[in-house]
Amino acid sequence: MKQSQNLRENIRLAVAREKCELDHLFFSRYFFKPREGAKFRVNWHHHLISDTVQRIMDGEIKNAVINVPPSSSKTEIVSINLMARGLAIKVNHFMWLFFMLNKKGKIYV
Repeated sequence: MKQSQNLRENIRLAVAREKCELDHLFFSRYFFKPREGAKFRVNWHHHLISDTVQRIMDGEIKNAVINVPPSSSKTEIVSINLMARGLAIKVNHFMWLFFMLNKKGKIYV
């Protein structure tokens, strides 16, 4: 009985790992609940943001700017999970740059 439970758990983890490596939205949802203690509620814009992030990870997009209103989960999907997933999957080929523009128009990199 114990062996079959271990086998099931190992299979479940292997499937989750494969899905995390292939699908950015799945990765974001999978790690949200353990970190935040709540289920990640997906809306249509999460699919668009995650699709863009996935295309970046796949090398289809070389440069991207994702500009959405506050509280759109961009920090979660892009800033937190793109970093984590990018470093886990493409550790030698990953660079993260960001910039801020202050009210006077000065750019900080």
